[in-house]
Amino acid sequence: VAIFDEKIHLYLATELEFKNAHPDEDEFLEVETIPLSELYNMVMDGDIKDAKTQIAILKAYNILYKS
Repeated sequence: VAIFDEKIHLYLATELEFKNAHPDEDEFLEVETIPLSELYNMVMDGDIKDAKTQIAILKAYNILYKS
């Protein structure tokens, strides 16, 4: 059962550059840049509900701003 033994690997990438995407014909991407501090506030305010996303944001915030 995935709830008990699921493994998730999180990676924090820094100094990335935005390049043009080459999606498939039936694939549509909308890229939006949101500052990490705003994402942190969205987690703390309950606006981001997904637990995996919350954990990724909180860990990134902790690594970048609390260390």
